Amino acid sequence: MRKDILLAACFFIPGIVLGVALDRYWLIAAHPSISGVGLTDSVAAAADTRTSRAQALLRQFDLSNLRAPRDEIQAGGPSKDGIPSITNPDTVSVGEADFLSPAARVVGVTVGGESRAYPLGVLTYHEAVNDTLGGVPVAILYCPLCDSVSVVGRRIDGKLLEFGISGLLWNSNVLLYDRTDNALWSQVHLKAVSGPMAGKTLTHLPFELVSFGSWARFHPQGTVMSHDTGHDRNYQDDPYVRRGYFDNDDLWFPISRRDDRLPLKERI
Repeated sequence: MRKDILLAACFFIPGIVLGVALDRYWLIAAHPSISGVGLTDSVAAAADTRTSRAQALLRQFDLSNLRAPRDEIQAGGPSKDGIPSITNPDTVSVGEADFLSPAARVVGVTVGGESRAYPLGVLTYHEAVNDTLGGVPVAILYCPLCDSVSVVGRRIDGKLLEFGISGLLWNSNVLLYDRTDNALWSQVHLKAVSGPMAGKTLTHLPFELVSFGSWARFHPQGTVMSHDTGHDRNYQDDPYVRRGYFDNDDLWFPISRRDDRLPLKERI
């Protein structure tokens, strides 16, 4: 089956560059056609707001050895942990996952003989899940701005990391932070971009981005991350789909590189 993966080329894949505003959090002023205010004034105000917010947010992290140009790091709208990541999620059996339709997209991961599906509807609102699978600490990381998934081991250099959401973006891609060193990490690279491990990359683990129906047929004994997260979210509602984000070429956040050989939001 074709894996319907939209790769985020914010850094290195030509032709796919994405940016969007999450319905609950991002600054509406960044998109004048939605806010209904004047084009020039709104764009300038939004840019000034993002810049000042970015500088305020950056001061909350360890920026030693910063590998990203500071002026390219943007505020997405939420504060630090304004988008709450999840640690040790509740799970249910495949048969109990009646909250998912067969067509619902999930991230399927198998480690050490243990298989688990993580609903994309949950990841859209939380972006990082810190879990243990097959005895291995793992992180399932999603950037809804790019529709990109990364799955990694959470141990590096003897440290066990737990990821949160910084509220910052680099090239329209989520910057995570680890709660051990308070350093920034690129979601698409899974590489530390600041702090004592700057330049180091976590171990990538294999995953599938497929429909729940397809995953369940091959993993009937697997488990599924529950919608019972402790947060008040409607995981059946995708704000990106509702707002038609993928139906146009609008970019809501600045990018440093652009390649027009493919449409900006082409799925490959």
